[in-house]
Amino acid sequence: MSANAGLRSPPPNSSNPTANTVQSNRKSRKIGTQERPLETGYYDILGIPVNASTDDVKKAYRRLAIKHHPDKNPNDPHAEERFKEIAIAYQTLSDPALRKKYNEFGPMESAPEGGFVDPEEVFSTIFGGERFVPIIGQISLARDMKAAMQEADEADGEEGKVVQRDAKGREIISDEEKAKKEEKEKKASAEKAAARAERVRKLVENLERKLGIFTESATGPDDPDVSKSWRTICQLEAEYVCWHTCLFMLLMSYLYSGS
Repeated sequence: MSANAGLRSPPPNSSNPTANTVQSNRKSRKIGTQERPLETGYYDILGIPVNASTDDVKKAYRRLAIKHHPDKNPNDPHAEERFKEIAIAYQTLSDPALRKKYNEFGPMESAPEGGFVDPEEVFSTIFGGERFVPIIGQISLARDMKAAMQEADEADGEEGKVVQRDAKGREIISDEEKAKKEEKEKKASAEKAAARAERVRKLVENLERKLGIFTESATGPDDPDVSKSWRTICQLEAEYVCWHTCLFMLLMSYLYSGS
């Protein structure tokens, strides 16, 4: 009888059970397609079909973002979460690469590496004009306006509070309260300064890139065709900024009017 008789052959990769598990999971894992996504949750949130175009995704976001904005639904405890879900669905389905991942593997593996953008930032960008960003940067108008309104509400809530004042009418606060207030203001100021510096840096890069396109194609410093093209683009961008600023301020007025 052979010395090996009766011995059971070891299974493949028996020395690496983890590798076997990974391979098994990959084989049993379902993968969706672009025509038949693994799941349709984000499409359902926006109320669009799986074959919706990028423009359809944007239109759906605009309609739902206005309807479900938390500041238009102050008595709805779920408004903020719904607003966030709408923003996440839009960010995923409006990006071809993220949309492909979502269709194939679902939401767990379709999130961007740096995380999703804040819903208020998405709202500001869409309604303030996406072309604003390379021209004037991300300016967070909606978030700043909301913060100002929250501060006003807090001030209104303290109307009944007894305030002690000195001979010059200034409010008397404890050293601890004063320190907290100064620390809060200092932190807010530092954050704004950092955001402003980053915005300026990006704007400089955008301007250099834009100028480079024209300088590289110019035949000389007085090239009439290049000069005319540059003036035309600047004029169009100025008109765009002006028109969308008016539209954005009207929208903000609508959102915060309480109507």
